[in-house]
Amino acid sequence: KGFLEKYHRFLFPAFLVIYGVCLFALCVIDRTEPGGDWGSVVRGAEYMAGLSDDMNWEYFAKYKNNIIPMLVLAQELKLGKLLGLSNPYWIGMFANVIQVIVTLICTFHICRKANNDSCVIGWLGMGMLAVSLPVVGHSRVLYTDSLSLCFGVLGFMIWLKAAEGEHKGASYWLKLTGAGFVWGIGCVLKLTVIISVIAVVL
Repeated sequence: KGFLEKYHRFLFPAFLVIYGVCLFALCVIDRTEPGGDWGSVVRGAEYMAGLSDDMNWEYFAKYKNNIIPMLVLAQELKLGKLLGLSNPYWIGMFANVIQVIVTLICTFHICRKANNDSCVIGWLGMGMLAVSLPVVGHSRVLYTDSLSLCFGVLGFMIWLKAAEGEHKGASYWLKLTGAGFVWGIGCVLKLTVIISVIAVVL
């Protein structure tokens, strides 16, 4: 306990950097050929990014909810292509890793605030999320779950920041608006983004 509290400001960024590098390396090494819904979204994104001539129009006519995630993924692939990367998917996986890092940071602060500013509980909550198999496994997948991961938890943390202060003034309403905006983005990408919020609250 004393060790974590004493060296937290050094350990925290070091952990996030090391974890992020290791997670990205795992994503690159363990990347698999997309199939099913995931494959249709990826192929659609490749088509929109000018990387493929294959487009499953019937899939998107049936599952319209995946059109926006596909377009977001297409922009990531376009960026990878623009940067001249040998594998444009690296941008998507890098974005997934950044979302995991943001979620870890939010989880730490939420758990800490909910437990009398306990640094240890913050580390415990963040650590449980860091070793969660869905988080580690889905980071290599360019699909809706990984594209929307951080938005629910980030929106919840912003809302908590608003709830802590006075319930009036421009700052309060700006935070509430920000929380709603972040939640809105998450819900557009994947409505089940609420699951990550429930997990952190529990």
